[in-house]
Amino acid sequence: DKYPSSCLAQCQAYYKAVYCSLGFLMNITLDKTEAVKSSALVITRTVLPYIDKQTDVQERVIGCLSHVLPLSNEATQHFLKDTGRYGAIL
Repeated sequence: DKYPSSCLAQCQAYYKAVYCSLGFLMNITLDKTEAVKSSALVITRTVLPYIDKQTDVQERVIGCLSHVLPLSNEATQHFLKDTGRYGAIL
């Protein structure tokens, strides 16, 4: 084995935490509340780094973005500015 089992366990725990957190965020952003609208840019900046991860994580990131980008021009502009970095995935 190339990696010790403790490292693999930590990686799996990290992945599970990210995956679950993104699922929770998707559920929260379903409601178009004022809190979600005012946090759209922060949410966009937070989830974008995970868009190049595994497919199921990508799906949750795109789900979050599909909820928040229509709510904020600023978040949409930030996403479009960073599209060059993520364009191959999208």
